[in-house]
Amino acid sequence: MKRAWAIAAAVAVCVLVALGIGARGDDDGAKTYEIVLDNAFGLTQGGDFKIAGVRAGETGDVHLEGQARPLAVVDAKVTKAGLADLRADARCEVRPQSFIGEYFIDCQPGTSRRRIPDGGRVPVAQTSSTIPLDLVNNILRRPFRDRL
Repeated sequence: MKRAWAIAAAVAVCVLVALGIGARGDDDGAKTYEIVLDNAFGLTQGGDFKIAGVRAGETGDVHLEGQARPLAVVDAKVTKAGLADLRADARCEVRPQSFIGEYFIDCQPGTSRRRIPDGGRVPVAQTSSTIPLDLVNNILRRPFRDRL
């Protein structure tokens, strides 16, 4: 009987340790960044946020800042452990994901020694946006084609 209680106690301790490790690993490495863009066309809340081409998390809210020259500020949350390491010279761009108008943010992490802290910003000088394909295709329609 004592042996059964000892085994049950050991199993219970193992289960509690496993649950503790699992709960601790949920937010491991999770960071948020603010990415400042001239144009946030096509970005949606919950869209892909990639670092060096690898899906690292998702985009959050998009809000405007500034009066004379409004800029879009996109919140991006890194949810994959080990990928939250953007540097001060990181470069981000909005890229098309498919032909139906889905877009995502892809950042190159940079090589600077200084890391962007949690909640830090990637400035507009280090970002770029793509020109939507439908706008390029509009050039081929009349009267734009004739003018071109």
